[in-house]
Amino acid sequence: MRNLLIIPVFCISILVSAQDPASLGQSKFYSRFNLGYSFISGGALNDEITQNTNGTTTVRYTPFSYGKGTNITYGLGYMISPNVGFELGLSYFIGAKNSEKNFYRVDTVSTPYTVDQDLTSKVNLFRVNPSIIISADWKTIIPYVKFGFMMGWGKGFNESMEKAVFQNNPKPSSGLFNWELSGGKAMGFSSALGVNFKSKNQVASFFIELSHINMSGNFKKSTLETANIDGVDLLPNLNTYTKEGVFVDEIEDGAPVNTSEPKKILKHNSSFNSVGFNVGLLIKMRTF
Repeated sequence: MRNLLIIPVFCISILVSAQDPASLGQSKFYSRFNLGYSFISGGALNDEITQNTNGTTTVRYTPFSYGKGTNITYGLGYMISPNVGFELGLSYFIGAKNSEKNFYRVDTVSTPYTVDQDLTSKVNLFRVNPSIIISADWKTIIPYVKFGFMMGWGKGFNESMEKAVFQNNPKPSSGLFNWELSGGKAMGFSSALGVNFKSKNQVASFFIELSHINMSGNFKKSTLETANIDGVDLLPNLNTYTKEGVFVDEIEDGAPVNTSEPKKILKHNSSFNSVGFNVGLLIKMRTF
């Protein structure tokens, strides 16, 4: 994992709600269900490395975000006045893969070789999002804004597909390596600007919404789940230091290696930011 920057994400969602969050004429309580997908739109950067024949290294920066993927959300809210309310959102986020291509040259061994690497990464998160809603009630539309705090817990997944070509042997050797990153936690803030278009029957209505999530986080542990080269499973023969890693705040340079303990990896924050465009259907709740 590398240090990441903020990245905007485009998101399309379908929403069904027991009450319009920005409309308070029916009931003070409402609930909603949200299904969405987020796309990378640029902003955060990740580096791709190519080691050249002349000894130089080319680094390219490509868009990256852990906020890319599908989310399923349930929201429960309460409006304390016609213009102010509170909402608690609970969501499960299924991350989509982010891709990175690297090319390495290894000439410090008796038989030099090159490695083509396709590296992908994603996360799955459970997210909690309490928010404050401020709205207006106009003749045909109901504009609203939301501001809130967001926390997420989950796991990350890295996959590396590698092709190695040894000197004087044109036939490549293929490798597959999968890591699971556990103990993940992300924290940040959310905001949204939306408009609900009133319907004639005032029961169901259509809305559009622009949203933004500014969140970062890290993981506690890395575990090698797959280590396969040319169809041979190497995992049973690997030691703990090779298969497991723990993320720590500091590392002692030059410390002796204990192969029976997990490898220490320097902890760093990754970006989970997103910018979204939401569309949906709202259904009001009856007053009892």
